Amino acid sequence: MDESIPSGFTQQAARVFNQQLANPDPKTAANLTQEMEQARLESYRQDTHERRTFARYIFWMVALWLLGIFAVVVCRGVKALNFELSDTVMVALITTTTINVAAFFLAVTKYLFPSKPEPANGV
Repeated sequence: MDESIPSGFTQQAARVFNQQLANPDPKTAANLTQEMEQARLESYRQDTHERRTFARYIFWMVALWLLGIFAVVVCRGVKALNFELSDTVMVALITTTTINVAAFFLAVTKYLFPSKPEPANGV
């Protein structure tokens, strides 16, 4: 029994395939467009959910970091538990904390509200 595909069959299949590429079925094209829009919407929903989640994590991380720095400053101010830090260390601690909080704020803001490209037609 010969199991090879006849050459006429492959030529006919190629013609049908090329014809389908040249003249796509409108229902298929509409279905593909609808599926692409659904995928785009689902991606947008997932991005929005992830942005909220990461914004919460970053908020709590910064809040706890600032609470820790505040505790260090208060402990030094009231000299609790014989806690001593030099003025240079305190200035460095407060300066780096301020810079870190500002950087986190900028990063989260740019991530949550990305700049949108301007339309090509200027509208």
